[in-house]
Amino acid sequence: MKFETFVRIWETERRKRPILSCLDRDAIPREEEMADFEKTHRIRLPEKYKQLLRTYGGGLFGFSVLFSLDPAGRYSLEEENRFQGALGPGKYLYVSDNGCGDLYGFRIDATGQCGDRLFFYDHEVDEVSETEYADLLEYLVENGIRPE
Repeated sequence: MKFETFVRIWETERRKRPILSCLDRDAIPREEEMADFEKTHRIRLPEKYKQLLRTYGGGLFGFSVLFSLDPAGRYSLEEENRFQGALGPGKYLYVSDNGCGDLYGFRIDATGQCGDRLFFYDHEVDEVSETEYADLLEYLVENGIRPE
């Protein structure tokens, strides 16, 4: 999904249902904070995720949560990914959850690039599977915004 399409859907639904954007949010990161995160973990974040963070920050996003780069925030990306140890090739960077202990994230390839496609970690069976979401924007529209 193009970021402009996502913004149009978000703004339309937010006007209809203002509560979607009045929920708990973490700070919008500065460009250097995103660069520092990537350098520290030797990964490259997907551009659409960075666009979301630049525009909205993290936190509750409609009916979903978007993990943030705010280390003091309630939805810290680092804190939510700490359980799996160091990030790197063959790992996943989890950027959202379903509120039941399961996580959504990007696979990190051999070069450290996080892909756009979203994967699902099921905590009950300790397995990761590919989702139908080509990117985080599709996931947030379907699960967070839920257009009427």
